[in-house]
Amino acid sequence: LLPFVIFGVVILHIWALHVTGNNNPTGIEVKDSKDTISFHPYYTVKDLFAYVVFLLMFCYFIFYNPNILGHPDNYIEADPMLTPAHIVPEWYLLPFYAILRAVPDKLMGVLLMFGSIVVLFFLPWLDTMKVKSARYRPLYKIFFLFFVIFCLLLGYLGAKPPEGIYLLLSRVSTIYYFAFFLVIMPILSRIEKPSPMPIGISNPATNNTSDSGGGVSGTPSYAMDSKYVTSMNIFRNIFKNNMFIFLVLIFGFSANANSAEGTTFKNLKPGFSFEGPFGKFDKESLKRGYQVYSEVCSSCHGLKQLSFRNLSQPGGPEFSIERVKEIASEYSITDGFDEYGEPLERSMLPSDRFPRPYGSKEEAKGANNGAYPPDLSLIVKARADGYNYLYSLLKGYEEEIPEDLDIGDLSYNPWYPGGAIAMYQPLYDESVEYEDGTPATLDQMSYDVANFLTWAAEPTMEERKRLGFIVMGFLIIFLILMYLSVSRLFRDVH
Repeated sequence: LLPFVIFGVVILHIWALHVTGNNNPTGIEVKDSKDTISFHPYYTVKDLFAYVVFLLMFCYFIFYNPNILGHPDNYIEADPMLTPAHIVPEWYLLPFYAILRAVPDKLMGVLLMFGSIVVLFFLPWLDTMKVKSARYRPLYKIFFLFFVIFCLLLGYLGAKPPEGIYLLLSRVSTIYYFAFFLVIMPILSRIEKPSPMPIGISNPATNNTSDSGGGVSGTPSYAMDSKYVTSMNIFRNIFKNNMFIFLVLIFGFSANANSAEGTTFKNLKPGFSFEGPFGKFDKESLKRGYQVYSEVCSSCHGLKQLSFRNLSQPGGPEFSIERVKEIASEYSITDGFDEYGEPLERSMLPSDRFPRPYGSKEEAKGANNGAYPPDLSLIVKARADGYNYLYSLLKGYEEEIPEDLDIGDLSYNPWYPGGAIAMYQPLYDESVEYEDGTPATLDQMSYDVANFLTWAAEPTMEERKRLGFIVMGFLIIFLILMYLSVSRLFRDVH
């Protein structure tokens, strides 16, 4: 039924727009035709300009940072017997998630979480001030600024464990969130003395009558035509309206940039060639990385999301078709049964996916100190700062174990959460002999295999960036045209 409900709300919105009219940035009532402008071309062009500004931000995330607001745990294969320790909702739900966890009682937490949305429907009765714009309400602007700060803080706290200072700040922010609507708004509506308002949008004279909301006589005020209609002010207002989006995205990034284990990287970053909007994969490094994977890593870790033919596609190692067929033929697969019910085996084809190294999860655990070696197809995306994490992990094994750490038969690696890792050090100097003659140092092999696994997680990365360059170039040109159009249209509007 929801689509029909949405359709009904749309009809009500159109009715209200045409019958009661829309508001304006100043909050001043329309007095005559001088206070209005036609919807087209003024609003259509201005809205197109704002739309392109938003699209530029949106496309940046799509083409250059598609995972920046997501959580790495989303790339971990689902396991009904194992829940990630700190999984959180998407960034835009984090403030409400923080409110839910701020209350020790589960039922009360759920009620407050939904109440934080329901309270918005009661705003017409909570804020009874006749002045509609915060521009003329100095006290309200201060309290509203704190409200925005606490909302952003709730978004940050929603991704943190509900303990210690995080829990205390969540409760304080929750109290202010509801106090702003239920206490501050009603009180300010009765005690605040707004600044004087203009008589009309097109008339800069000060309105000192009681209808102005109690303004003080003699205080200078300005009409909308001197504040809003110039092209630069329009751009400034659009930017201000989108600043909240910018801040939320920043907080979302900082809140979600956590690895599945919580590791933070502060050094050992070599600088990869694919970084940045114009970065590309080092083809020779990808070939060396595949060699390290096939000779060392493939005995325990699979690449089940990758097909052999991906090795020949543009933007990857770009092996020849003959070489890909040769690589695939080294593996065999059961494909059907003969007339006696016996399994038939054949050599793999380029269209087949990389095989799993173990027949079952239990077999894999039994061969690896009880730990299940993860599939490496998406390992880079399943860890924050994934390729630097892999590089640091592979290079970070240490023989000297801290005295206060008991790891048993496990290996010590400070880059792994807790330091104790079931995987023994897989790479040593000269572990492999590179076909192109490059010295196979530990640093070089770690770099190459991290480079290869980054490509394996998204074989079309270079294509995505190229498309982004074209799309954003078009949007920038369109933005300039819209800016010039807005400047020309609003030049004579008063």
